[in-house]
Amino acid sequence: MNFKEYISRDQVKVLSSDRKEDALRELIHLAAASPAIKNPKKLEEGIFRREKLMSTGIGLGIAIPHVRIAGLEHFHVSVGLHLHGISDYPSIDDRPVRIIFLIIGIKDQQKEYITLLSQIVRFLKQDNSLKNILACRDAGCLYRSLTG
Repeated sequence: MNFKEYISRDQVKVLSSDRKEDALRELIHLAAASPAIKNPKKLEEGIFRREKLMSTGIGLGIAIPHVRIAGLEHFHVSVGLHLHGISDYPSIDDRPVRIIFLIIGIKDQQKEYITLLSQIVRFLKQDNSLKNILACRDAGCLYRSLTG
């Protein structure tokens, strides 16, 4: 499993919303455009239910909201970049969130789900990965930085 397999060009975007809830909705709508997502309403409910438990802002300007859904055939990843940061997205280091990885997982594949999350974090900790992503100004650059 390689997280890059789950990132497609049409699931990467520069976010226009500078509020957490609106930015998450942008990514949820992006994900819902995929034929793999059968119930967008359930996806939205799951993401916001998870966020109520605890913010998914993990620090360094990164958030990884995630949900597991029954009936999904494979993992799905949508990625959003905000050029200036989403200041009302709580994170453990209080830095504004700039990049959001929305992960939609398969309900009964806990081990694979954790592996996918850890791969993303490991990738972002590599030398220039995060720096290259944050330097992007358009979706094409973002996609190349994530998959190149």
